[in-house]
Amino acid sequence: MESLIRGNMIHRKAISCITFLGCCIFLSCSKSELKPVATFFSPSPIIGKTYTADEIIAFKQLSINSVTHYKIVKLPPNVSFYLKDTAYAYLTEELDSIIRKLNMLDSNLTFSRTTDSLASTIKVYFRDRESYIRQEPATAPTLQNSSYTGYGYINWNSNGQIYHGSAFVDMVRTMGDTLFQRHVIHHEIMHTLGFLGHTSLPQFHTIMFKYTLTPLILDYTSFDKRMIQLLYNPAIKANMNEAKFNEAVKNL
Repeated sequence: MESLIRGNMIHRKAISCITFLGCCIFLSCSKSELKPVATFFSPSPIIGKTYTADEIIAFKQLSINSVTHYKIVKLPPNVSFYLKDTAYAYLTEELDSIIRKLNMLDSNLTFSRTTDSLASTIKVYFRDRESYIRQEPATAPTLQNSSYTGYGYINWNSNGQIYHGSAFVDMVRTMGDTLFQRHVIHHEIMHTLGFLGHTSLPQFHTIMFKYTLTPLILDYTSFDKRMIQLLYNPAIKANMNEAKFNEAVKNL
């Protein structure tokens, strides 16, 4: 079993100060509060049939070169979300909207919401930090003393398949900021899809940028959707290392 924990370190008060390129593990940080993010430098740029060299570099920052695993991790074809907290009607609606939009993508994935916690792939939490940690105790060492306002956590098996994930919005630290909460849940769910890192390439408008952009991105951009479609293209296999990915992406 392998796992990754990522946290959103953004402070709401700092967001208004960012006027340049700016986004999160799992959200961007406006004042360099983020842990270092691996940056990929290719000696020879890889270009695909429909993906540019820069898009491929960004994809690697988001996936292969984002953690010590250095391999692709992917969800199974059928992904179910379980919402642990239904007290926030507007965020429940936001989650359902995210599921609808993900299902509209040609990604070879089917998303749904389930009422069976044990049968779910990804659990979504809108609550305070201590309550989340009690439900996901493996997050405690990193989250306990952090300034994160959101968190993403995934487990994958030896075949590179994600079998458990959670997306958390800290409703205490984001209290009253509904736009920021929407931003966080989009960002953290993107991480649970298998995007473990962030991109530092400023030419891409993305919810997965290394620092937070203003105004806040409240939806998946065209770039984000292209990254999802690339990760879940049948030619891109779970557990692929960089060399195998480079060969596969040339034909995509």
